[in-house]
Amino acid sequence: MNLKTEILHIKKERNVFINSFNLEYENFDNLLRDAVSNSKINSIRVHKLLTENGHIGKVKTMRFLNDIGLDENTKIYELENSSIDKIKNFIETI
Repeated sequence: MNLKTEILHIKKERNVFINSFNLEYENFDNLLRDAVSNSKINSIRVHKLLTENGHIGKVKTMRFLNDIGLDENTKIYELENSSIDKIKNFIETI
């Protein structure tokens, strides 16, 4: 596979991951835990993941992330289990 094809494949995988997020997804915490170690998608910003599809507002998400000690630039690979649990609880309350 040449470099251009590989980049396009990774970009597609990232878009599929972002677009797969919805508020009804029951195992969102497991999805995030798996994503932490996936080098193709773990550099996605948590804020983008949560807000890209319009399910959660950008300001509401930013305030929540700040409340748990993260910010809009936090990447998936930076998440710890406690943060993932808090994000899951946040999503369940919406």
